[in-house]
Amino acid sequence: MITDVFYRRYPNLQVIGIVDQRVRAFVFQAFRLITHDLWLNGEGAIRYEERNKALQAAHDRLALELGTNELVKRHFAIRNVPGRTVGSKAWDTVYTEFMNIHPSQQQGPNNWLAERLSLVEQVLASFADFKRDYDESYERRLHAAVLSDKKVQEERAIYIDILEAPVLRVDRVKVDHVLQQTVDELNERFSINRIPLEYHNGLIQAVHNPLLSQQVSKPFWAIVSDPMWGNVDTDMKKALDTRDAGLPDAHFAALKALESVVKIISDAKGRSIGTENGAAAYVSNLVRQVDGVRFIDVWESDMLVNLFSKVRNPFGHGAGNKPMPLLSAQQTDWAINEAMNWIVSLIKRM
Repeated sequence: MITDVFYRRYPNLQVIGIVDQRVRAFVFQAFRLITHDLWLNGEGAIRYEERNKALQAAHDRLALELGTNELVKRHFAIRNVPGRTVGSKAWDTVYTEFMNIHPSQQQGPNNWLAERLSLVEQVLASFADFKRDYDESYERRLHAAVLSDKKVQEERAIYIDILEAPVLRVDRVKVDHVLQQTVDELNERFSINRIPLEYHNGLIQAVHNPLLSQQVSKPFWAIVSDPMWGNVDTDMKKALDTRDAGLPDAHFAALKALESVVKIISDAKGRSIGTENGAAAYVSNLVRQVDGVRFIDVWESDMLVNLFSKVRNPFGHGAGNKPMPLLSAQQTDWAINEAMNWIVSLIKRM
């Protein structure tokens, strides 16, 4: 399976000049986050076996995309009296050695950083896989723990200091919060080290304007993190990757994300009638009075329809013998930010 990795999305990354002490300190801090803090430092909520499984999965995915079996040599031979056996380095050691490799002259500092950020991104993806499995099994494990606790209490007829179910509930809270805490710290470290990147919902992406990122992007990524908005999240990531790669029509994916939000809200609010034939029809559903109430005002409806008809639709059809439509870089940024703003505004009204 082909993995979407950071270094491939940003082949011409230029965010540092040299790998100096500041950059090495940042990489150390990032690796500390993904190998220890993210996994609650072995406090019990997450077993080391689960952590090591996730670290190995992230390592293997990146190694495959880099065209190698191992990021660093992990296995080694141990000679003893009977003969020779094979040993393996702990995953902490593997990650530390990979972190400490000095960039070659051919590789350069930015490619060196991109490969390490790719591993950071993959570990966060591995945690998301772990979290999904953890959530799916939680109710079953909690039910079993409640029954076990009840049996123990009945048999001993005394209060037990440590019961399984309360511990599981506390662990659930820890696991629920640790990912966001890790991401917040990672993004803060990007900022204080003047590295114009941010992590949101599975991907590390470039930051072109820190002020807009704080006022527009951050609220957007927070509000679409719910699985309900999965398609919105995917399309907006595609828009940003397309823009950052210097490819045309990045705004098209951003406005697809906005259209998805309009459709989802129309359906969720019971305003859809089943005969809609485009984005404008769904916008009409939102502006239509239902029991005397509009979901959006008329002027907002006009703005949304214009976004789709004037900014998006010309790029969804063949130009024929007319000039190919093309947005400037500034217009593309405006369209993406406008879509993000609208998405946040509409979702907040639900």
